[in-house]
Amino acid sequence: SDLNDGNRMTRKKENALIELGNLIEAQRMVKESKKSYLSELNAFSTFVKEVKGKTILAWNEINLSLLCDYEKWLNARTTRHKITHELVHLEDNTIIGKKQKIYTILTYADKEGLIDMNALSLYKFKNRSKKNHVEENQIYLSDEELNAIRALNLQDSIEIKARDLFCF
Repeated sequence: SDLNDGNRMTRKKENALIELGNLIEAQRMVKESKKSYLSELNAFSTFVKEVKGKTILAWNEINLSLLCDYEKWLNARTTRHKITHELVHLEDNTIIGKKQKIYTILTYADKEGLIDMNALSLYKFKNRSKKNHVEENQIYLSDEELNAIRALNLQDSIEIKARDLFCF
């Protein structure tokens, strides 16, 4: 079907997973890239089936909560190591790549008016990482505490360097 046929109300009732596949197929990209995006959509469909117990996903079910659940699912996944054949969790960079692909696929739907990524705050999904998550739980010094450290009257040159590096 023509993606710009203007018949979006009918299309919105369709399975979003199938429609997302159609949007990938409609993109101008090299065959291998298209295959990679379709593979990632297939993994997302597996998540929807395994975790949510659904084979059909409505457009209104695509939200930040669903994507965060997908991220948790990815973090829990294991695969066989290519060399040792041990079961290992996916590497952080692999998970980031998978998240970026799903985000990109959703931008195709956003461009077609099928979802509103800004209204759903889906950009937050792309920018979440384990590193950012750890930083949320860290305690930072206040300006007052930093100024107190800067004002310390230190005599030892090593302590002075340590303070200056710390406060830099």
